[in-house]
Amino acid sequence: MKTPLASHTRRFMFVVLAAIIPWALLLILFPRHTSVYWMWVMRDPHSAILVGAVYVGASTYYVLSMLHNDWPQTRMGLEGSFTVSLVLMLAAALHWTTIRPWHLMTLIWLPGYYAPLFFIPVLFRNEGE
Repeated sequence: MKTPLASHTRRFMFVVLAAIIPWALLLILFPRHTSVYWMWVMRDPHSAILVGAVYVGASTYYVLSMLHNDWPQTRMGLEGSFTVSLVLMLAAALHWTTIRPWHLMTLIWLPGYYAPLFFIPVLFRNEGE
């Protein structure tokens, strides 16, 4: 039996999609210009394309989760998103010297990646009610 997604979970997923789709397009379509729009300079354009492809995969997951509209299946993917956020926090801490600290994208990117660490546990708690 399906357990439909709560409206706050769907809103969270829409916000995530609104954030990562533009980044994916920038990275895939303009991989040589990361010095303009990214929080660190990716010297190899293939790296930018790979990161963009990861965003496309995540976007596909979120869209399919919303179409399927089943909390137990969506929950498994959100657990993965939580883990990815933890790994990215560690990566940013270990490679902080390569990050441009006051660049506009850095100021947008860091909170965007760490927000799931706060919101996903709230979604899990609220979905149980």
